[in-house]
Amino acid sequence: MRAPTVVAIVACSLVLGACRPRGPGGEGEGEGEGEGEGEGEGEELPIEADALIAAFTTGASDAIALGGPLRRSTADMHSSPDAYGEAAVQDAVDRDVRRDSIVTPEGCATFDWQGLTATVVFAQCTFETTQLAVDGTLALAAVINPASLTLSFTELTVESTESGTSSSVDGSVVIAAQGARLSPTVTLTADLAITTSGALESLTLEGATLTATLTSVTLDGAGTIATPLLSTPFDASAVTWQNGDCYPSSGSVAFTIDLGFGPMPITATFTAETPTTGVVETEPPLPPSRQPLLPPCPT
Repeated sequence: MRAPTVVAIVACSLVLGACRPRGPGGEGEGEGEGEGEGEGEGEELPIEADALIAAFTTGASDAIALGGPLRRSTADMHSSPDAYGEAAVQDAVDRDVRRDSIVTPEGCATFDWQGLTATVVFAQCTFETTQLAVDGTLALAAVINPASLTLSFTELTVESTESGTSSSVDGSVVIAAQGARLSPTVTLTADLAITTSGALESLTLEGATLTATLTSVTLDGAGTIATPLLSTPFDASAVTWQNGDCYPSSGSVAFTIDLGFGPMPITATFTAETPTTGVVETEPPLPPSRQPLLPPCPT
């Protein structure tokens, strides 16, 4: 089980948890073959980066599970705003939340609508995208033009990939549509604080782009992740979740950390094996003794 970390993802900035410092060359002050800005033959991924990668994966996966399924109704409202009164909005959102769908089974989610706002209760639900259990109460607010859907929540309980644990998630997720009426750009803005085993993690994304197929959803955008001791911007490129996987199975996230020896660029790449093995490819490379970096997805 990985050590508790504190993570925050915010548009273009990242913070991470405590670990031992190291020189850019992996030995002493980074002299000799490792001289320069962390480039030498002895280069390996600093252990501090493990928590950053894990924090991004947890936070982004929760944001995608909550916001991704709302892409369809948001795009439809943007394309045909005159066709959407209160009843049409309520039906479209109901479809995206529990029929085609943020959560399963369909009957686990209940709505109390007041016009274009609703209280939504998840009871013994499972995220359809990540297959992680979720319970709690959310406030939902819809805007028809310009089209957006906002979910706000406090102490939403989400199953952790660490066996036998769960996370408490506070914050908000906003899905918005803009651009051409018939082919809008759908964006995700998220501000999440995630507490697992007493340790805080948080993620913020500002206007990241969402694209989807019938079986997957893809995120492109910038943000910030944070743990107790480090903070750095990140850039997520074509990070893709297949429906039913708790982790991405393709794409990458890049960030830079500075442990006092100069900036070190780091890239983590997700593969088709990541959901089942927890292995993430990194540059600089992650030592075999620290793989798998993530717990495998629950089965």
